[in-house]
Amino acid sequence: GRPLFFESMAQLEEAYPGIPRDTDVGARAFLPLIASGRSVGSCILGFDQPRGFSPEERTVLTALAGLIAQALQRAQRYDSEAALARGLQDALLPHRLPVCDGVETAGRYLPGTWGMDVGGDWYDVIETGSGLA
Repeated sequence: GRPLFFESMAQLEEAYPGIPRDTDVGARAFLPLIASGRSVGSCILGFDQPRGFSPEERTVLTALAGLIAQALQRAQRYDSEAALARGLQDALLPHRLPVCDGVETAGRYLPGTWGMDVGGDWYDVIETGSGLA
């Protein structure tokens, strides 16, 4: 839940003995992505050479992680809302239209709003005692 900065892989290995290393050089910054008080992921920045992190750089990287977390949370929320809307939309649309002699029925869906792919006009084909409505 807090950012960690390691100036070299040796410093990382010292802090976490036995951690697998893919390389012997480079600094690492481990940044938690926290939005609305909950973790939505993590961001790991790798550098090809050892380097120090000034207090200003640490502040900027931590703030950047906060912005990334908020953007990721909004994207996840949008995906969830869009999936829910598509599911509701699909549940309301007829899955088949009646087959009647002499009449060809077809349905087409055009969304009411661009981008969300939900909304639009409703239609139905209903067999009545005297024909179709």
